[in-house]
This record gives sequence, structure tokens and C-alpha cells, in this order.
Amino acid sequence: MHWLFLAIISSAAIALVFKHSELNGLNRLVVTCSNYLTAMALALIAILIEGLPALEGETLTTELHAVTTTADAVFSPMASAQWAVLIGIMAGTVFYTGFIVYQISVKNHGVGLAGAFGRMGVLVPMLFSLLVWTELPTPIQWVGIVLAMVAISIVNVPRDQSWKEALRPSLLGLFLLAGFAEFSHAIFQKYAVPELKNVFLLSTFGWASLISIVAVMWKGKGASKRDWLTGIAVGLPNFFSSYFLVRALLQVPSSVAFPLFSAGAIVLIMVGGYVIFHERLKPVEKVSIGLTILAVVLINL
Repeated sequence: MHWLFLAIISSAAIALVFKHSELNGLNRLVVTCSNYLTAMALALIAILIEGLPALEGETLTTELHAVTTTADAVFSPMASAQWAVLIGIMAGTVFYTGFIVYQISVKNHGVGLAGAFGRMGVLVPMLFSLLVWTELPTPIQWVGIVLAMVAISIVNVPRDQSWKEALRPSLLGLFLLAGFAEFSHAIFQKYAVPELKNVFLLSTFGWASLISIVAVMWKGKGASKRDWLTGIAVGLPNFFSSYFLVRALLQVPSSVAFPLFSAGAIVLIMVGGYVIFHERLKPVEKVSIGLTILAVVLINL
């Protein structure tokens, strides 16, 4: 259970460091770049320490049709490595964009709401699984989906203001981008051998790093040592939140681990925001976060 607790702390730390970054007006592009360079280095170290399976089998193009059209089929190690790189490149683009939007959401709406909407992204891979793999949610998961939609609605429906003033596009964008990031993990794990997870992470963080470097060179003027160090402080929990969760799943059933991980991260982010940054939520925002915690638990069951 200690691995799960470490995963929850790591996940919450990302939002809280972002809050520190935004309060101090740090360079958002440089912080993001430093974060992904750190995460990429950790993924490479993990590969060097844990090693890789023998890359045997056919290529991705040879196996693609057979694997994707056969129930429970997975790629060979060789094809899985190529799949990890391909999906990692797609995921890296989403991860980079998502981290920029995450920082904007934390600045505009606080770590509590931003953390809640980010964790609620689990809805997206669930809906894609329904459409792509016809994996029907259970009745209790449907209840969670409805609660999640209510939670999204009550913080975006106008009350004594126009729709333009009420809508919170950064939160909605964070929800979708976090969801697509979750889906990239799901689609990798659906077809690839799990021993190549670190290759997927290296590809994801490596591609996000490349985008980050280009962005910093283009518009990242005025970078300071503090910007780079803050990025490292984000990159460490960014990598270890996934690493610790994978370790936790070896000891704790997923039906227990995922609800605790999601709900625990939201609660810890809220507590951290209140204690460290003295954030206060409006009553409707408290209701939304409460519904989100319940929805995320139900969806993960």
C-alpha cells in the first residue's frame, strides 16, 4: 500500500508545484521543458536499470491488422517496441499541451478545481473504450459518468452572468487533454507487452521534450535558474506518479488502487491548496469537487 500512497503524493505534488510556479510568475514554457527533460532522463535510467526483453517477432506493420482485429491479441516484443514509440509520439503532443493548460487552470481556477478536472479525465478513455472496443460500463460506472457530467456542468452553467463569462475553457480543455493522455496509456497497454512500458514513457517524455525545446527557443525568453529548477521539481513527481502506481498495482487490486489513487490525489491537492496557498472554494465549487471525487471512485470500480 505504501507504493500507492507515494503515487498519490506524487500526483498531488505536480499541481502544488504548478501553483507555486504561477504565483511567482515563472516562465511557463521553461518550467514545462525542464519537467519533460527530467521525466525523459528518469525513463531512460529506468530502462538502463530494469532492462528490456529480447525484441523478437515481426514488425508492427506485419502484425497490426491481425492484432487489432483479434480479441485479447498483443504485439510481439519487436512490434510492441515500435508501437510504444508510435503511441508515445502521439501521447507526447497531448502531454505537452495538457501541462500548459494545467498550469493555466491552476492559475485561473486554483489547484482544487484544476486537480479535480484533471483526474476526471478518466471518462475519456472509458468512452473511447465503449466506442472502439465495445466495453460497456457497469451500472455503477454509469452512475459515476452522470455525476461527472453534473460536476462539469455546475461550474460552467451561468448564474447571474453570460455564457461567455461562465464557461471555463481551460478546465474543459484540461479535462479532455488529461483524458486523451489516459487513453494513450490504455491503447498502449491494450496491445503491447507490459515489459516495454518504460520505452513508451521514454518516447512520450522524449517527444514532449522536443516540442518543449522548440517552444522555449521560439518564445521562452527570459529563462532563469529558478524556472529550470521548478521544472525539475515537477518532472520528478510527474515520472514517479506513474512509476509508483505501476508498482502499487503489483500488490493492490486495480479495483482498489485506481479509486484510491484518483480520489486521494484530489483530496490531497485540495488540502494542500488550502493549507499552503490559503485557497478558498465557492460553495458550488465544493459541490463540484465532492461530486467529482464520488464520480471518479465509481467510474474506477
